[in-house]
Amino acid sequence: MPIGLVPPVPWFEGTHQLIYKNRAATCFPIKAPNSKSCFVTALHTFKTTKRNGGDTIRYRNGDTVNIIVYINNAWLRFNGHLYYHTDTLIDIAVIEVPNLNLTGDPDTLNGSPLVIGQDCFFFGYPLNKKMTFKESKTIKSNSLPLVNKGIYSGSQFLNDSISVTYVSAHNTYGYSGGPVIGYNYMDKKWQLLGVVSGYYPQRNADNSRENSGIMGVSEVRYLVQIMQKVR
Repeated sequence: MPIGLVPPVPWFEGTHQLIYKNRAATCFPIKAPNSKSCFVTALHTFKTTKRNGGDTIRYRNGDTVNIIVYINNAWLRFNGHLYYHTDTLIDIAVIEVPNLNLTGDPDTLNGSPLVIGQDCFFFGYPLNKKMTFKESKTIKSNSLPLVNKGIYSGSQFLNDSISVTYVSAHNTYGYSGGPVIGYNYMDKKWQLLGVVSGYYPQRNADNSRENSGIMGVSEVRYLVQIMQKVR
């Protein structure tokens, strides 16, 4: 891996801002096994809070959702089919969008495991912030996501079958749903590590809460399982 490695441009151009109702998140395109175009984002974007605490997802797999995505300098509205894992602890949503030709390299889902302790990068629109350009001959959009860097720290099982990946990094609202990528040393290529879920809050002695610097990432293997549901 070369010194001073910078994430490849397609991950910048392929990461978009998503709006669902009054909630902002990040999304990126990918092709399902049946070659249908999909957006990937965080499932909690579509959850609602229960009166007695906790949250729930009121959509069934395959239900239609309406989203707005910023692509090539314009807000575009889509009616797509929502898919998610049977265990909703996995914070990944796949939205299949009919009749839309999106780029997305499924090869980034395959390869040797990444190495614990290596650098990784994630993309998104925290607090509605983004990179902007007046004009560019090489970049189609006049705005791109911000990029952040962290360390792939490890993983932990949440129950008997579901695990979460931890990345040491400072993230905030708006990164949810964005891609986390790392360089695969064995296969010599960039690879998707997972999808940003959010940071774990730290509770202080005065009962205040702050960003702990630990970010939860829903693992790419669950994304592969969800994409098998796309009809």
